[in-house]
Amino acid sequence: MNEEENQRNPLAPARLYGRSDEEFAPKAALPPPPLPHKEHGTGKCCVYVLLWLVVQAAIALIVAMVVFRVETPRLRLADVAVQSLHHAISTLPPSLNATLAANVTVKNTNFGSFRFDNGSSISVVYAGHPVGDMVPIGAGRARARHTEKVTSATIQVESGRLEPDVATKNLSGDLSSGTVRLSTYASLRGRIRVWGIVRRRTSEMNCTITLNLNSSTIQDVRCR
Repeated sequence: MNEEENQRNPLAPARLYGRSDEEFAPKAALPPPPLPHKEHGTGKCCVYVLLWLVVQAAIALIVAMVVFRVETPRLRLADVAVQSLHHAISTLPPSLNATLAANVTVKNTNFGSFRFDNGSSISVVYAGHPVGDMVPIGAGRARARHTEKVTSATIQVESGRLEPDVATKNLSGDLSSGTVRLSTYASLRGRIRVWGIVRRRTSEMNCTITLNLNSSTIQDVRCR
């Protein structure tokens, strides 16, 4: 009977117990879970926004330095030609009479127009003394980023306006050398308007004209 019961109810498997060193060993620390993909996308978006702001600030700075920077327009003589020229060395004092034709231009490099007032004039000087009539320049406007002709001037040069000692000391030597150097001066006072901002500027001309007496031509014109 016992043998039959033993066959019907087999023995339960023996219970397994872990080793003591395994049972009490601490569990290894698990690595932190990876950040969600959404947080990575948010970080990249912030970087792109920051770069965009930096680019916009750089563009605004360049525009402010280039567009809003106001430079004084440059007043110059151009296309100077001799219409008549007479000189004499043998006379006492020596003499020089000339008629010059020239265009007066103003170069406006700004991004706004330059409006100038009348009342300015061109003076002609030899050896520090005036020898020509004051040529007036009327009011006008020079467009932005353009070179405009202000006026066409006829300049009369007469050495008779010089003191006799100046003419004898300076003019006789220049007439003998075949070249005479004249200086011209003028100024324009005006306003430059850039995007509603008005800046006042005075454009000054300081040009030197070299006459070639042998060929009755303009040898050189230099302005600064």
